[in-house]
Amino acid sequence: MIQDLIDFIFPPFCLACGEKCTHKYLCLSCWGLCELPDPVTKCRHCFEELDKRGTLCSRCRDKPLFTAVRATVFDRESPAHFLGLDAVDAMASFAFLQWVQLEWPIPFAIIPMPEAADLAKSLSKLIDCPFVPALKWGTQYLENSLEEDRELLLIDISSPIELLQKAIDALSESFPKRIYLLTLFPYGIYYP
Repeated sequence: MIQDLIDFIFPPFCLACGEKCTHKYLCLSCWGLCELPDPVTKCRHCFEELDKRGTLCSRCRDKPLFTAVRATVFDRESPAHFLGLDAVDAMASFAFLQWVQLEWPIPFAIIPMPEAADLAKSLSKLIDCPFVPALKWGTQYLENSLEEDRELLLIDISSPIELLQKAIDALSESFPKRIYLLTLFPYGIYYP
């Protein structure tokens, strides 16, 4: 009853379009725009748009952007970037759904980039695998954090390409079987 009174006096507005809404953060129309990108239309290595030939983009056919397999949770146009850090559990749920859609294996550990620690903790509960902060300052591997020959999931919000590659290189020193990189947003998307 108190929440109804607060909503009447201070009605919630959509963070993306500014319209009055009945849902938290976004209106129904903007929530609908937060759909996950279809992996079938994306490069199976870097998750950029495919050209007409095969399952790799032209850049990854020549020289892959990352040494890890990468995917994003949202497209560039998604209003999800308005959600901010208040919606970590919602973002983790979207990341979980994308991970299921990608059919990636269950990782041995989820490793966060520095700004994604809360997201990684929430996602690790959903996937039911360990949260391991194995990176110091995002690019230095903490010795003895991981076991050899295991699949890892590196989770990120929207770090620059160079920083992500340094983190992947640092993790590669621990001899993982394979590293998967899941970022919430494509490069250059601001996340408050």
